[in-house]
Amino acid sequence: MKHMIKGVKFMKALIVENKKAYYHKKNEGEIVKEPITNISSKDVKNLILYILKRDDIELCEPCENVEIVNKAEKIIYDNLSKKINNLIENKNKIVNDIEKNFNTMASKYKTEDSND
Repeated sequence: MKHMIKGVKFMKALIVENKKAYYHKKNEGEIVKEPITNISSKDVKNLILYILKRDDIELCEPCENVEIVNKAEKIIYDNLSKKINNLIENKNKIVNDIEKNFNTMASKYKTEDSND
């Protein structure tokens, strides 16, 4: 079952409703809610890229604060929520490190190319 979310200012990558776990995914330009057991590696990659590029993602509720009846959903939610929260909390450092490394490498290779 898919639910569209329009006009969302802040969203959670993972949510729990009625004791079931879901994730948000972009589908044809719309953000839709999908059962967490349907998540693919491509969906995880897209979530990571979305989090790194945007500032409108909220932290996920810790697993111990939510009730999920399906054990598979609970395991997936627990693991993903910890990783997503860690990414959100460390996003600025990660982005700064990437930019610093890129600038260092760009300067190094620019200097090497100009010596030819």
